[in-house]
Amino acid sequence: MRQRTRDLSVFLIALTLAIPSSAEKLSDSRTLNRSIALERSGPQRVIVDNVWGSITVEGYEGETVEMTAVETVRARTAERIDQARREVELQVNNQDGEVEFYVDGPFRCHDRTEQGNCWNNWRDRYEVIYDFRVRVPHDTDIEVRTVNHGDIEVSGVRGDFVVNNVNGSIELSGLAGSGEATTVNGPVVASFVSNPKKNSHFETINGKIDVSFQPGLSADLEMVARWGELWSEYKVEALPSPPLTKRTAGGRTVIELQRGSRVRVDGGGPTHSFETLNGNIYVRKGTS
Repeated sequence: MRQRTRDLSVFLIALTLAIPSSAEKLSDSRTLNRSIALERSGPQRVIVDNVWGSITVEGYEGETVEMTAVETVRARTAERIDQARREVELQVNNQDGEVEFYVDGPFRCHDRTEQGNCWNNWRDRYEVIYDFRVRVPHDTDIEVRTVNHGDIEVSGVRGDFVVNNVNGSIELSGLAGSGEATTVNGPVVASFVSNPKKNSHFETINGKIDVSFQPGLSADLEMVARWGELWSEYKVEALPSPPLTKRTAGGRTVIELQRGSRVRVDGGGPTHSFETLNGNIYVRKGTS
């Protein structure tokens, strides 16, 4: 397991305290900034691991990772706000070409045997929201995730990507790498300035999937929309369904059926998969 090194040198730029009526929660906000130089050689990767709040990542012509996070603590009493300040920490880790911004607190399960009990035991004593804005060099690989109270936006990142949300949308633009983008409640929208050379995956439960590739796409597409429609602006040809898979379970023979439509664009290539439960899937032809 990679050892996390706690970096306490975040800079406090502004501190505000809002005191609403007794029926509302107290709110305490501050802004944290960090600037970290990436190594000039070897793989470069930036991770933003959030729980509550939005994440915006922008690729730019530079050699440093620039992070700004607005941290907002909400609780019913000043004592609970003080408790949140003691218990929740934005860890900044920088090692072997990888920069990680990790929101840690008692709501995280560090012991696999806890199986989520830490969240149940913690309950709702307070809420700590981090709204991240991060600038990274264009060719950086990224891995970003959040759960509640925020959308994820990525623009101008040409490296590979892993983007996960739960209750919020995902919007990606200016992509040139390969990866995955998944959420539960919200749309997934993505556009590529260069067609991905490896497999990619886009998924949601409640929302549309809308992905634009460049002209000259050669790929296989796998699309599953349980209660929605499938659209493609590319000329496609149907691929034969894969053979049925048989396995034995509890003395019975189980036949696994393949779902969705499989089509080929211009001779085929990497497989790009799209899956939603409630929504349409659009595969569009972007402009050069």
